Amino acid sequence: MYLLQFFNLIIPLLTLPYVTRVLGGAQYGVFSFSLSIITYFQALVEYGFHLSGVRKIALASNAEERSELYSRITVSKLILCVFSFVLLGIIILFSNIRGAQFKCILILFSVVIGSSLQQLWLFQGMQMMKAISIINIVSKSISSLLILTIVTKQDHIYVYCILYGIAPMLVGFLSMVLVHFKLKLRFKKVANSKMVGTYSQHQLCQKYSTILGLPY
Repeated sequence: MYLLQFFNLIIPLLTLPYVTRVLGGAQYGVFSFSLSIITYFQALVEYGFHLSGVRKIALASNAEERSELYSRITVSKLILCVFSFVLLGIIILFSNIRGAQFKCILILFSVVIGSSLQQLWLFQGMQMMKAISIINIVSKSISSLLILTIVTKQDHIYVYCILYGIAPMLVGFLSMVLVHFKLKLRFKKVANSKMVGTYSQHQLCQKYSTILGLPY
Protein backbone atom coordinates (compact mmCIF):
# COMPACT_ATOMS: atom_id res chain seq x y z
CA MET A 1 0.00 0.00 0.00
CA TYR A 2 2.84 2.38 0.81
CA LEU A 3 4.49 1.69 -2.55
CA LEU A 4 1.21 2.11 -4.42
CA GLN A 5 0.38 5.42 -2.72
CA PHE A 6 3.91 6.69 -3.27
CA PHE A 7 3.68 5.82 -6.96
CA ASN A 8 0.28 7.55 -7.25
CA LEU A 9 1.90 10.75 -5.94
CA ILE A 10 5.04 10.57 -8.09
CA ILE A 11 3.41 9.97 -11.49
CA PRO A 12 1.46 13.28 -11.57
CA LEU A 13 4.61 15.16 -10.57
CA LEU A 14 6.32 13.75 -13.68
CA THR A 15 3.53 14.24 -16.22
CA LEU A 16 1.74 17.39 -15.01
CA PRO A 17 4.46 19.96 -15.89
CA TYR A 18 4.87 18.45 -19.35
CA VAL A 19 1.14 18.27 -20.10
CA THR A 20 0.37 21.80 -18.91
CA ARG A 21 3.22 23.17 -21.04
CA VAL A 22 2.18 21.26 -24.19
CA LEU A 23 -1.59 21.73 -23.96
CA GLY A 24 -1.49 25.26 -22.61
CA GLY A 25 -3.55 26.80 -19.83
CA ALA A 26 -6.86 26.96 -21.72
CA GLN A 27 -6.83 23.37 -22.98
CA TYR A 28 -5.62 21.94 -19.71
CA GLY A 29 -8.35 23.93 -17.97
CA VAL A 30 -10.93 22.12 -20.13
CA PHE A 31 -9.42 18.78 -19.15
CA SER A 32 -9.18 19.69 -15.47
CA PHE A 33 -12.81 20.83 -15.28
CA SER A 34 -13.96 17.66 -17.07
CA LEU A 35 -11.97 15.48 -14.69
CA SER A 36 -13.39 17.27 -11.64
CA ILE A 37 -16.92 16.40 -12.82
CA ILE A 38 -15.95 12.79 -13.49
CA THR A 39 -14.41 12.51 -10.01
CA TYR A 40 -17.85 12.96 -8.43
CA PHE A 41 -19.22 10.01 -10.38
CA GLN A 42 -16.13 7.98 -9.60
CA ALA A 43 -16.80 8.57 -5.89
CA LEU A 44 -20.42 7.49 -6.40
CA VAL A 45 -19.37 4.22 -8.06
CA GLU A 46 -16.85 3.49 -5.30
CA TYR A 47 -19.72 3.93 -2.79
CA GLY A 48 -17.48 3.17 0.18
CA PHE A 49 -16.86 -0.41 -0.91
CA HIS A 50 -13.14 0.14 -0.32
CA LEU A 51 -14.07 0.32 3.38
CA SER A 52 -17.06 -1.97 3.91
CA GLY A 53 -15.98 -4.51 1.29
CA VAL A 54 -12.51 -4.91 2.81
CA ARG A 55 -13.97 -5.76 6.22
CA LYS A 56 -16.55 -8.20 4.87
CA ILE A 57 -14.16 -10.08 2.59
CA ALA A 58 -11.68 -10.40 5.47
CA LEU A 59 -14.40 -12.00 7.60
CA ALA A 60 -15.55 -14.40 4.86
CA SER A 61 -14.73 -17.96 5.91
CA ASN A 62 -14.75 -19.76 2.55
CA ALA A 63 -14.58 -19.33 -1.21
CA GLU A 64 -18.37 -19.54 -1.51
CA GLU A 65 -18.89 -16.50 0.70
CA ARG A 66 -16.10 -14.59 -1.04
CA SER A 67 -17.58 -15.33 -4.47
CA GLU A 68 -21.01 -14.13 -3.36
CA LEU A 69 -19.63 -10.93 -1.88
CA TYR A 70 -17.46 -10.34 -4.96
CA SER A 71 -20.52 -10.79 -7.18
CA ARG A 72 -22.71 -8.46 -5.10
CA ILE A 73 -20.20 -5.64 -4.95
CA THR A 74 -19.13 -5.91 -8.59
CA VAL A 75 -22.72 -5.92 -9.86
CA SER A 76 -23.54 -3.04 -7.51
CA LYS A 77 -20.66 -0.99 -8.89
CA LEU A 78 -21.72 -1.72 -12.47
CA ILE A 79 -25.29 -0.65 -11.70
CA LEU A 80 -23.99 2.55 -10.13
CA CYS A 81 -21.83 3.08 -13.23
CA VAL A 82 -24.87 2.88 -15.51
CA PHE A 83 -26.81 5.17 -13.16
CA SER A 84 -23.89 7.62 -13.20
CA PHE A 85 -23.87 7.72 -17.00
CA VAL A 86 -27.61 8.46 -17.11
CA LEU A 87 -27.22 11.15 -14.45
CA LEU A 88 -24.28 12.65 -16.34
CA GLY A 89 -26.39 12.76 -19.51
CA ILE A 90 -29.15 14.62 -17.66
CA ILE A 91 -26.67 17.13 -16.22
CA ILE A 92 -25.14 17.77 -19.66
CA LEU A 93 -28.59 18.11 -21.23
CA PHE A 94 -29.69 20.84 -18.81
CA SER A 95 -26.34 22.64 -18.60
CA ASN A 96 -24.20 24.70 -20.91
CA ILE A 97 -21.60 21.97 -21.46
CA ARG A 98 -20.84 21.80 -25.16
CA GLY A 99 -17.99 21.36 -27.64
CA ALA A 100 -14.58 20.28 -26.36
CA GLN A 101 -15.82 20.18 -22.76
CA PHE A 102 -18.58 17.74 -23.70
CA LYS A 103 -16.22 15.46 -25.62
CA CYS A 104 -13.63 15.43 -22.84
CA ILE A 105 -16.23 14.49 -20.24
CA LEU A 106 -17.51 11.62 -22.36
CA ILE A 107 -13.99 10.31 -22.99
CA LEU A 108 -13.01 10.61 -19.34
CA PHE A 109 -16.05 8.61 -18.29
CA SER A 110 -13.77 5.65 -19.02
CA VAL A 111 -12.26 6.44 -15.60
CA VAL A 112 -15.64 5.68 -13.99
CA ILE A 113 -15.98 2.46 -16.00
CA GLY A 114 -12.51 1.42 -14.91
CA SER A 115 -13.37 2.16 -11.27
CA SER A 116 -16.45 -0.05 -11.50
CA LEU A 117 -14.26 -2.98 -12.59
CA GLN A 118 -11.38 -2.50 -10.17
CA GLN A 119 -11.13 -4.92 -7.25
CA LEU A 120 -8.61 -3.20 -4.97
CA TRP A 121 -10.94 -3.72 -1.99
CA LEU A 122 -10.91 -7.48 -2.59
CA PHE A 123 -7.13 -7.85 -2.71
CA GLN A 124 -6.70 -5.53 0.26
CA GLY A 125 -9.17 -7.54 2.35
CA MET A 126 -7.43 -10.81 1.43
CA GLN A 127 -4.01 -9.27 2.13
CA MET A 128 -2.77 -9.89 -1.42
CA MET A 129 -1.60 -6.39 -2.30
CA LYS A 130 1.51 -7.40 -4.23
CA ALA A 131 -0.27 -8.50 -7.42
CA ILE A 132 -2.75 -5.62 -7.59
CA SER A 133 0.00 -3.09 -6.78
CA ILE A 134 2.11 -4.38 -9.67
CA ILE A 135 -0.90 -4.11 -11.99
CA ASN A 136 -1.53 -0.51 -10.89
CA ILE A 137 2.10 0.50 -11.24
CA VAL A 138 2.55 -1.12 -14.67
CA SER A 139 -0.75 0.27 -16.01
CA LYS A 140 -0.05 3.81 -14.87
CA SER A 141 3.52 3.60 -16.15
CA ILE A 142 2.27 2.58 -19.60
CA SER A 143 -0.30 5.38 -19.59
CA SER A 144 2.30 7.97 -18.51
CA LEU A 145 4.85 6.86 -21.11
CA LEU A 146 2.21 7.06 -23.85
CA ILE A 147 1.25 10.54 -22.69
CA LEU A 148 4.86 11.76 -22.72
CA THR A 149 5.38 10.21 -26.16
CA ILE A 150 2.15 10.93 -28.05
CA VAL A 151 0.81 14.18 -26.58
CA THR A 152 2.98 16.72 -28.37
CA LYS A 153 0.56 19.41 -29.59
CA GLN A 154 -1.97 21.76 -28.09
CA ASP A 155 -4.84 20.13 -30.01
CA HIS A 156 -4.02 16.70 -28.54
CA ILE A 157 -6.40 17.23 -25.64
CA TYR A 158 -8.68 14.36 -26.74
CA VAL A 159 -5.67 12.09 -27.11
CA TYR A 160 -4.61 13.03 -23.60
CA CYS A 161 -8.08 12.24 -22.25
CA ILE A 162 -8.00 8.81 -23.93
CA LEU A 163 -4.53 8.01 -22.59
CA TYR A 164 -5.50 9.24 -19.13
CA GLY A 165 -8.41 6.82 -19.08
CA ILE A 166 -6.31 3.86 -20.22
CA ALA A 167 -4.79 3.23 -16.77
CA PRO A 168 -8.04 2.72 -14.77
CA MET A 169 -9.56 0.67 -17.60
CA LEU A 170 -6.47 -1.54 -17.78
CA VAL A 171 -6.33 -1.93 -14.00
CA GLY A 172 -10.01 -2.87 -13.94
CA PHE A 173 -9.71 -5.47 -16.69
CA LEU A 174 -6.53 -7.06 -15.32
CA SER A 175 -7.87 -7.17 -11.76
CA MET A 176 -10.96 -9.03 -13.00
CA VAL A 177 -8.69 -11.52 -14.79
CA LEU A 178 -6.62 -11.93 -11.64
CA VAL A 179 -9.71 -12.56 -9.53
CA HIS A 180 -10.91 -15.21 -11.97
CA PHE A 181 -7.66 -17.11 -12.49
CA LYS A 182 -5.62 -16.50 -9.31
CA LEU A 183 -8.28 -16.25 -6.61
CA LYS A 184 -10.63 -18.67 -8.42
CA LEU A 185 -13.68 -16.58 -7.56
CA ARG A 186 -16.72 -16.88 -9.82
CA PHE A 187 -19.78 -14.77 -10.43
CA LYS A 188 -22.79 -16.07 -8.58
CA LYS A 189 -26.45 -15.27 -9.01
CA VAL A 190 -27.41 -12.96 -6.18
CA ALA A 191 -30.96 -12.68 -4.84
CA ASN A 192 -32.67 -9.31 -5.30
CA SER A 193 -33.16 -9.01 -1.56
CA LYS A 194 -29.41 -9.22 -1.00
CA MET A 195 -28.77 -6.66 -3.74
CA VAL A 196 -31.22 -4.28 -2.08
CA GLY A 197 -29.39 -4.87 1.21
CA THR A 198 -26.21 -3.65 -0.45
CA TYR A 199 -27.84 -0.25 -0.95
CA SER A 200 -29.04 0.68 2.54
CA GLN A 201 -30.98 3.91 2.93
CA HIS A 202 -28.48 5.22 5.45
CA GLN A 203 -25.55 4.62 3.10
CA LEU A 204 -27.32 6.25 0.15
CA CYS A 205 -28.20 9.37 2.15
CA GLN A 206 -24.69 9.56 3.56
CA LYS A 207 -23.13 9.12 0.12
CA TYR A 208 -25.22 11.76 -1.62
CA SER A 209 -24.79 14.24 1.25
CA THR A 210 -21.01 13.79 1.00
CA ILE A 211 -21.01 14.30 -2.78
CA LEU A 212 -23.26 17.39 -2.56
CA GLY A 213 -21.46 18.78 0.48
CA LEU A 214 -24.58 18.74 2.65
CA PRO A 215 -24.78 17.78 6.36
CA TYR A 216 -26.31 14.39 7.24
